[in-house]
Amino acid sequence: MPMPSERRHDIDNMRSIAFLLLIVYHCGMYFVADWGWHIKSAHQSELLQSLMLWSAPWRMSLIFLISGLALRYAERSITPFSLLRLRLRRILVPLLFGMYVIVAPQLFFELQQGHEYQGSYLEFLRMYWATGGESFPEYRHGGWLLTWNHLWYLAYLLVFTFVFLLIRPLVKRLADRLDQCSIHGFALLLLPSLALAGLGFWLQADYPSNHAIWGDWFNLARYFLVFLLGYCFAKNTSCWQFLNGYRRWILAAALIGYGGVLLVHNGVIETDWTDGRQWAALQLWGKSNAWLWILGACAFSYAYLQKQGPLGRYFQEAVLPWYILHQSYIIIIAMALKPLGLGGMSEFLILLMTTVFACYVSYEVIRRIRLLRFLFGLKPHASMGGLLVYRPSQ
Repeated sequence: MPMPSERRHDIDNMRSIAFLLLIVYHCGMYFVADWGWHIKSAHQSELLQSLMLWSAPWRMSLIFLISGLALRYAERSITPFSLLRLRLRRILVPLLFGMYVIVAPQLFFELQQGHEYQGSYLEFLRMYWATGGESFPEYRHGGWLLTWNHLWYLAYLLVFTFVFLLIRPLVKRLADRLDQCSIHGFALLLLPSLALAGLGFWLQADYPSNHAIWGDWFNLARYFLVFLLGYCFAKNTSCWQFLNGYRRWILAAALIGYGGVLLVHNGVIETDWTDGRQWAALQLWGKSNAWLWILGACAFSYAYLQKQGPLGRYFQEAVLPWYILHQSYIIIIAMALKPLGLGGMSEFLILLMTTVFACYVSYEVIRRIRLLRFLFGLKPHASMGGLLVYRPSQ
């Protein structure tokens, strides 16, 4: 299969699927036992841990890899200064808007479920937006209650953009050279796995995830690595040909690796996390399996998602507002469902379907209003004459 010469629709489609998977995953976080989250259902499942361990180790790494892939194709028509200006407008603006407005209900209901706060939402917002204060110290960051919660991806992508622009000449030179190289499949499988395992071995235990940038050195290192890998290998023909030709073998190996992860997680294989050799082996197994799933996602997208239908075109723009909104909707809807006393499966299905519907309706409003398009990081339509534009034919 030849490399596409135009826009990479497989990358666009893979990006949309990855973010939709994130919505399902966050719905699952409401129900999974023993995994901390903002609020929890009365119906919690330990079995769900095993199911969610399928995507938990690699779902965000895949999204950062896609960000690197997309950047390589986008930069051919944009200058570094324009890229920075575009990222500030389309990432920083929705991040700040999301922190001040969209994310606020998540902390409000988290405090309510924990019986730490019983006041009104307006009273909460005054505390949430205020600088300083002593209430809820365990939730404060530098004196602020203000948080980005699930929008941390936008903050990290903005940081990666700044770092990338600083080292762009070096990275672009490397990527251009790799374009001319024939990448051996064994190297594509092994070298990133070893690098990710090395980062995990040296950093993961000492720097657990906090998604606060400072002190989150393991996440910063691994996500920036896959971001750069996406950028560097985006246009390497031999890489994509290998993935396309061996996609079924990659899937089989990933399934076997996932089976091993489940055996360790469920105690079938006993492990001693304090033993250095076992820790190294577990890191290599886990990070190799995560990398296989990432390669598998790229391979099957390249093979089967080259064309973009109406649904793909819809999500090409809609995916960012859906991402910004979805977790707040999950928490709001889950709190509304609690008094109904639904069964676990019914609660999950209703939560998922109503979250998707709420995101759909919200986007239909957002895309028609110039100010909301700006706040959610969407491109302005040239035909917008004022604040509103209606396109009933779409």
